[in-house]
Amino acid sequence: MGKLLERLAQARLRPHILSSPAFSSHQSAYRPGHSTETTCLAISNDLFSAAGTGKPCILTSLDLSAAFDCVLHDTLLDRLSLDFGISGSTHSWIHSYLSDCSQYVHYAGEHSTTTNLISGVPQGSVLGPLLFSAYISPLSRLIDSFGLSHHIYADDVTLLFTYDSILTPLSLLNDCSSALCNWLMFNGLRLNPSKSEVMWSGTRAQLRSVPQDDILISSQPVSSSNSVKVVGVTFDSQLSFSQHISQVCKEVNFHLLALRHIRRYIDTPTANMLATSIIQSRLDYCNSLFSGLSESNLCRLQRVQNRAALIVTNSRGPVSCSALLRKLHWLPIPNRIDFKIALLTFKVLTSQQPIYLNSLLHPYSASRSLRSSELQLLSVPRTKSAIQSRAFSSYAPQLWNRLPQSIRNLAFSQPLPIANPAACMSNSVIYPNLSTFKTALKTFLFDLLPTSLVP
Repeated sequence: MGKLLERLAQARLRPHILSSPAFSSHQSAYRPGHSTETTCLAISNDLFSAAGTGKPCILTSLDLSAAFDCVLHDTLLDRLSLDFGISGSTHSWIHSYLSDCSQYVHYAGEHSTTTNLISGVPQGSVLGPLLFSAYISPLSRLIDSFGLSHHIYADDVTLLFTYDSILTPLSLLNDCSSALCNWLMFNGLRLNPSKSEVMWSGTRAQLRSVPQDDILISSQPVSSSNSVKVVGVTFDSQLSFSQHISQVCKEVNFHLLALRHIRRYIDTPTANMLATSIIQSRLDYCNSLFSGLSESNLCRLQRVQNRAALIVTNSRGPVSCSALLRKLHWLPIPNRIDFKIALLTFKVLTSQQPIYLNSLLHPYSASRSLRSSELQLLSVPRTKSAIQSRAFSSYAPQLWNRLPQSIRNLAFSQPLPIANPAACMSNSVIYPNLSTFKTALKTFLFDLLPTSLVP
C-alpha cells in the first residue's frame, strides 16, 4: 500500500519538479527518455569533439560517500519550497513522509537502541530517487559557473575539462572541485577525493604533451589513470574502448560456457531467449559509443556473437555465420551499433529529449528552396579528424541521412505541438511510430548484411 501511495504522489510531483528551471538538465537518472547510455553518449561526444579540436581533455569522476543516506530532511524541504515552489498540503505531505523514521541494528537475537533519522531518503522507495535528484540540482548551477561541462547520473558526477595551458589552467578544475566540496559539506554530503578518478583523453600526440604532475581535486593530489569507469562503461585515454570490450567479451564468454553446458537439455527457442536476454544485452549495452570502432575490436565482438549463434543453433562443422544470424534474426555487431544510434536519433528527434543530445542534432536548412529541404535530413557538421567524426553530433546525422526517406519520415510524421516538451514529457515519453520505425530500420539493415562475417 505504501508503494502504491508513493507512485500516486510521484505521478503528480515528477512532472512539476522535472519541468522546473531549477532542475538540472544534466541529471539523467530516474527520468523518462534518459538513461546511462544517453549519459555516456554525451560524455563520449564531448571527449571526441575535444580531441578533434587538438586539445586533450580531463575526465573526472567524483565519488560521493553514502550520498542517499546523507540527505538532510530540513534542507530538502527548504529546497523543495524555495527552488521548486512546493508548498501547502503537498509540502506537509512530504514532511510527514520523511519524518518519524527510525532504525536499529538486529544481530544474533539482540538489537540496538532505536534512533530517529534526520537524514536520508528511504531505501528502496519510489519517491527517494526523485527527492535526491531535486536535492542535488544546485550542483549543476555551481559547475556551470566555472564553465565546465558535466553530466550527472544519480550521485555519479562526471566533470569534463578541456585543457588549454593559457586560457584554462588546471587550477580551474581544483577551484571547481573545492567549491563542490564546500557545497556538499554544507548540505550534509561528502566528496571523497581519494576515491575520485581522473583521466587524460585524446590522441597519442596530445597525450604526450599533457602535464605529468598529479591533478588537484579539492586541493588533494590525484594521479591520473589510463581508464575511468562511468556507469558501467570503461573509458580509456585514447577512446578505443579496448578495455571495456575485453571486459564484455570476458563476461559473455562465461555465460556462453554455461549455456553450452545446458544446451542439450533445452530447445532452440529457449536457447535463443537465454542468449538474447543474457548475452545480446551485454553486447548491446552502450554500444552506441562504438561508432568508428577499430576493426580489431569489432572482430572481437563479432566472434563472440558468432559463437553464441553456433551454440543456440547447435551447429557443428563448417557453417556460414551470416546464415545463422539471418536464421536467428540477429543483426551483426556493426549493424547493431548503427541500429542503436539510429534508434536513439529517432527518439531524440521525436521527443526532443534528452536536451543535451537534442542540442547536437540540427535539421538541414538550405539558403534557398531545394528539394533536399523536404527530405527530413540533418545537418552534418564539418570535422577535422577521424576521431572527431566518431562523435554522436557527427556520426548520427551521417547515419540518419543514409536511411531511406520513408524511414526518416516516421520521426516527423506526428510533430509535437508543444512549446515546452520537457514539461509534458516528464512522466512518460511517447514515441509515435516507434515499433514501425524499429521494424523498418531492422529490415533495412538486414538488407545491408555482408555475405560473410568473421569466422
